[in-house]
Amino acid sequence: MTKEHLNEIMASLCKKLMIDKSDLVAIHEAALVALGIDSNAVPYGLDFLVLRGLGDAGVSKLSIDGFDIRLHAPENFEANGPISLVAPRGMDFPSLAPETILETISKSPSCRYLMEQRAALAELLHFDDMDDDELRQFAAYVRP
Repeated sequence: MTKEHLNEIMASLCKKLMIDKSDLVAIHEAALVALGIDSNAVPYGLDFLVLRGLGDAGVSKLSIDGFDIRLHAPENFEANGPISLVAPRGMDFPSLAPETILETISKSPSCRYLMEQRAALAELLHFDDMDDDELRQFAAYVRP
């Protein structure tokens, strides 16, 4: 999965849902792809947060281009605080901020397949705060 392909899928979703592109946010594995951290050739499932326009449907599922898509409403997306967004380079759509991804990725139905990506994200976020040994221990801690 490339950022370009993710952009195409998200554009198709916006058209299908009749929402503005600022209302669709990449979360979980889709957010890792947007940030360039995901190394899975084919995602296990792409999750998106629909800020406005999903109603109270909770989590909706559909398929686009053969990919399983899960859409989450903000009220059903559990984050321990405000939802922070970033604009990843090469993306036409927002994504969860890395800290929020790290906090919420364990809620993804695909989480058990994303332990290496989660560890890589954790290492990147704390690279300046820890020495090499601490980083290795931290990465091992976030993998299980």
